[in-house]
Amino acid sequence: MAEITIGNLLVSMDNVPFHYYHSAEYWPEWFWEQFHPFEAQVRRMAPKSKPLRHSESARLQMGYPHEVTVERKAELSHYQWDSTAQRHGVKIPKLTLSHLDYLWELGQFLAFTTPTDSKFLRDVTIVDTESHSELAFCYVVSRKGHVLAAWAEPLSPKGWSPRLPRGFHKLLCLQTKPLNNGNK
Repeated sequence: MAEITIGNLLVSMDNVPFHYYHSAEYWPEWFWEQFHPFEAQVRRMAPKSKPLRHSESARLQMGYPHEVTVERKAELSHYQWDSTAQRHGVKIPKLTLSHLDYLWELGQFLAFTTPTDSKFLRDVTIVDTESHSELAFCYVVSRKGHVLAAWAEPLSPKGWSPRLPRGFHKLLCLQTKPLNNGNK
């Protein structure tokens, strides 16, 4: 396995394929004008009466391993039931379109990503603080109406507040100010 050097790190920082915007750091003004087409596409593509489609990795994170084939579980062995939800003995609830609408009305957006060269929303992370008294559930929803990832965070006595991610790759592409490429 090759060792990573500071040179490799700096080169990899230039090759991040997307921008990651987080509400705890920077939220651009143009989000809402881009959110409405995103919302319309999710509404068109999501099932109306059943839960949204969930990726196999999201099903594992949410505590539904019985919905993933044995072969795929072996391939996705690094995905497991979210430890915070597991400690509380809770499966992360599946997201329906009606509940997603409700969360959008509450406006508890955590993050979103765009390609590096546009304002096109790839996915949006929304937070549900209403479904459980001790946990907030975070869902990453794609334009196709799929839940790509989900996790739980503990609620403090004051409620939920966003905090920056700990993942190094996310921090590499985190936007902390308006960009000079027109994505202000």
